[in-house]
Amino acid sequence: MVLLAVGTGLSYENALGRYDEDYLLLEKLSIGLGALSFVAAMLQIKVGYQVSARPRRGVIDDAVMNAYAGCYSLAVSWLAWRASPFCPTALEQLDGIVPWLASLVFLFSLVAPIMTLVENDVDDEYSSSWSKVMTKAIRQSPFSSSSKENDCIVPSSLSENELFRTQGMLAIGVLGCVFVPDCISFALGGSSGWWDRVTALHPSQRILESSTTLFALYATEASMIATRCARKGVAPYRFCVPAFAVVCALLALVPCACCLFYLGGDVSFFSFYKE
Repeated sequence: MVLLAVGTGLSYENALGRYDEDYLLLEKLSIGLGALSFVAAMLQIKVGYQVSARPRRGVIDDAVMNAYAGCYSLAVSWLAWRASPFCPTALEQLDGIVPWLASLVFLFSLVAPIMTLVENDVDDEYSSSWSKVMTKAIRQSPFSSSSKENDCIVPSSLSENELFRTQGMLAIGVLGCVFVPDCISFALGGSSGWWDRVTALHPSQRILESSTTLFALYATEASMIATRCARKGVAPYRFCVPAFAVVCALLALVPCACCLFYLGGDVSFFSFYKE
């Protein structure tokens, strides 16, 4: 909730076009809280806090979803920091490996729901089922509270609610992949001063890129809160998923539109990848 409160403040400043020192401070707070969100997600899996002991198939499994959300929060926090005006030299020197790792996280956001949907109703005897392996890999890892359990029986199909949630995650995954080109560009061009050339030609590019990635961070946090509310019975998933879509629009799409409105004349949309 703290992260969303900071995100609301940053979105408010963004809506007014105020990209000053206070805005940068809110960005720094968001990046730090995003990293803490990753730590919290891993601890949740380790102790089993609000993680169902009942395994489910693929990305819809509680442990898998927490691990994914935590890694996604960390990946977008890194990207926001790397693209920001306050990126340290030490972080730039990690461009040979960190962008590739972040790319895998962003690609997972699309591939995981696809595999979960494709393999729905696949007989459990097929041990090569990727969605089944996904669940077992997280639940039987040393980071999970159930890692010592020998039996991890994964059901062969999704319930109606789980199918609906997975379809929602697929839509989110399509948006989540938009950061892959940025990651690859940093991986291939970071050491050659690519980002310095881009920001010299487009001075507001740093603010635009760091802001858009943080909007994705806020949307991820809102998604997890909506999931927990539905799990606790506050509202059915059929209500929470559309409600989350509205929250995403408020925390991500609308602020992005504001960024483009205020900074559009001083940024590049696609050509900067080649500069």
